[in-house]
Amino acid sequence: MDVRLRREYAVAVFVVHDGAVLLHYHRKLARWLPPGGHADPDELPDIAAVRETREEVGIEVNVVDAVSGEHRDVFRPQGTPRRLPSPMGIQLEDIPARPGNPAHQHIDFVYAAKVASGGSLTPTDVEGGSAPGWFRPDQWVTLGLTPEVVSWAEAAIRIVGRSQGKGAGPQL
Repeated sequence: MDVRLRREYAVAVFVVHDGAVLLHYHRKLARWLPPGGHADPDELPDIAAVRETREEVGIEVNVVDAVSGEHRDVFRPQGTPRRLPSPMGIQLEDIPARPGNPAHQHIDFVYAAKVASGGSLTPTDVEGGSAPGWFRPDQWVTLGLTPEVVSWAEAAIRIVGRSQGKGAGPQL
């Protein structure tokens, strides 16, 4: 019998504003995390990132393309495939079994993002966790962030700072 491990696509979104990162307390996992979640069937990962951020903390964002200025994209004449915004990283995460949910894996697309132009900077507790907020690096230790979350948050601050105000959305 061929039993394959189920894999699901998911996103994590490190939203940066004025040197702070948007985090919320995830009740089920009992820790502070960026907004994120599963991509819907047939949903592009960058679109899932925008949707999940809106659904979890009520903030409209633009994904920031994580490709550095040294990268030169290929020539894209009209009618050729569209380039999607690059995540900061893609990782494979083992998800342990829980009642009613067998062990599986997430293919996580980890994005940097900024608040959409004209968007509210006030996050809301949409999902009933703990009030989300903007947290600067000197506050992260009090939240008990994992080293992984700290590393991604630091990378997001660098990437958004480097983007000089240019958001990358579906138009790429």
